[in-house]
Amino acid sequence: MKKIVSLILVILMLSLAFVSCSEEPAVAPEGMKLVSGDDCAYNLFVPENWKGTNGYGTYGAYTSDASNVNVSTFTAADIKVEESETTEATETTQAANKTAREQYIDAYWAMCEKSYAEDLNGFSVVEAGKKVTLGGLEAKEYIYTAKYEGTDYKMQTTVTYAGGVMYILTYTAKADNYGTHTDEIAKIVSEFKFK
Repeated sequence: MKKIVSLILVILMLSLAFVSCSEEPAVAPEGMKLVSGDDCAYNLFVPENWKGTNGYGTYGAYTSDASNVNVSTFTAADIKVEESETTEATETTQAANKTAREQYIDAYWAMCEKSYAEDLNGFSVVEAGKKVTLGGLEAKEYIYTAKYEGTDYKMQTTVTYAGGVMYILTYTAKADNYGTHTDEIAKIVSEFKFK
């Protein structure tokens, strides 16, 4: 009987230890709210006056003027990237100086750029490959424009790679409204956190 009681106490103590080590809920920065769920690897915070959305593995939010932000993921295994190996004897090249993360980001954008050029009317790159951070990881930002059903849009995509997954945070607005939310988007990008 003492062995059973001792075993129960040990199990109880272990279960309490696991409960006390559980992940704490995300705390939103002042003026922002959490719109991502427990089923993803990141916390997406947006301004309190934005309306949250989710579906098909993405989380995001939109404003009263229909400008929006969303985070989508893409399996990096679908991107064909060969990591460069460098030695002291190897001639330095641009590709050899890139980190594996940067190679995945560049390959992802090359795939998107080709697709957008084929599928989006009036697609034009405004700025490509600006180095930024997303969730504390090196990332790149791409700004581009396109026309949909006669309306001009401007988009900003911020991309990083972690654990075999591409994380893509995209801001979309009518071209005339784009500048209205750039400060808020900068805050959304800076407050994006991996769990």
